[in-house]
Amino acid sequence: MNYDITVLQRLVDSGLQPDDAQILELHEIAAKDASLITSLEEEETRALEKLTEIQKRVEIEKALLSPVLRLPGEIWMAIFLESVLLFEKFVTPHPNSPPLVFSQLNRFIRYLALGTPQLWSSIKIRRCDWKLKCHPRVDFVQLWLSRAAKQPLSIYFSSTRDKPRKLFECDVKGVVDIMDFILTLVPRWKSVHFCASDLSSAVIRLGAKKPLGATMLEDFELDIQEKDNASYANHAFLGKLRSLWKPTHGPIRFYFNRITGDNMFRLLRDASSASRLHHRPFVEANEPLTHPPAPLRIADGTDSVPAQGYT
Repeated sequence: MNYDITVLQRLVDSGLQPDDAQILELHEIAAKDASLITSLEEEETRALEKLTEIQKRVEIEKALLSPVLRLPGEIWMAIFLESVLLFEKFVTPHPNSPPLVFSQLNRFIRYLALGTPQLWSSIKIRRCDWKLKCHPRVDFVQLWLSRAAKQPLSIYFSSTRDKPRKLFECDVKGVVDIMDFILTLVPRWKSVHFCASDLSSAVIRLGAKKPLGATMLEDFELDIQEKDNASYANHAFLGKLRSLWKPTHGPIRFYFNRITGDNMFRLLRDASSASRLHHRPFVEANEPLTHPPAPLRIADGTDSVPAQGYT
């Protein structure tokens, strides 16, 4: 008997029970159909794998024929530099941002990115970026800046504590190590911004050492965030600024966010004739600044320094 789907459906609709011979035939047909289903599923799997392989090959063929990927390496480097310039002056190392993101695309792009020193000549280092380590990673900073070859360097280094002091007691050595390494690069400084909680922190090492002249230096900023300035007058490095830091294209700028003492302004004024002081008055948390602060009086009483700064 020919048991096609129509006959089988008619047999089911009739409500009659198949006899023993029909049952044997139906068992054989069911076994053959199950085997056929398995065979078709295997063929479908092979077909899908083949389809995926062909699709990938077509994508690669299109990429190889794309005029974009046939651009000279010099143009790629220019594109990399242009994309970095769209971001901040100091580059924050992040895997999803240039230039680190370029090293993750493919071997060709990685080779070009690592071979473009200008991409690695800027870095922004924050003390609180390394939360999984006991101290900032000086080896990472060394590797990053080593890729810059002999390019002038733009460095932002913040050693301030954004959280309670007890959470950062173990990272002091890392901060000092990074500061020492940055000081070895003084001849290549172009734009440098140090941010510290007080002058007794790692920034004091600026005066403790006598680095080579910063002949490329165009922009130097020292940002001090401290309310208590009782110990500032004893820091000898302020008097060395004239001989150590000689910017070629602009003044040295000092930012003191939370300083209100007059003696600090006098020390800085006497430290270097090329320095420019910017004062940001200390404001308690959540306290709005509703009016400009009053001018600050120099200790000798002969003149005053406006709160927004003087040259």
